[in-house]
Amino acid sequence: MKQDKSAEVAAKKTARESFEGQRGFTLLGVLIAVLIVGLMASMAVPKFSAALSAANTAKIQSDLSTIDSSIVLYRIDKGNAPASLEDLENYLENYEQIKPPTGECNIDGDTVDVPAKAYTISPNESGRMQAHLGKYTLYDFGGKKKS
Repeated sequence: MKQDKSAEVAAKKTARESFEGQRGFTLLGVLIAVLIVGLMASMAVPKFSAALSAANTAKIQSDLSTIDSSIVLYRIDKGNAPASLEDLENYLENYEQIKPPTGECNIDGDTVDVPAKAYTISPNESGRMQAHLGKYTLYDFGGKKKS
């Protein structure tokens, strides 16, 4: 029992002695490091947000273009335009999975929330069926601000 206690005391003494003469980080040094990391993060977050918005916009443009192409193929095969998006089921691969992303996208150069939860098709000004997301078509997404 005495040997166990003396070994324990010796181990504590050895641990304490091993840290003698070593210096730790100062509070000021740690605060400066945290400040630098915070500044770097504040520069990275807006760039990440813009990249995410651009990716969402590209997906929407791709989906709308694919749906528009499917409308043309349907019209060629059937001789008339589809009445609804469901009519294009055989013309779209993974039909059930074609959904707009969530988050923000770019419409006419402005970053806005994705305007709808599903794509639709309806006639455009010339009477031809066209894919829409909310009230917007393929050509409204991306681009520069209109003056």
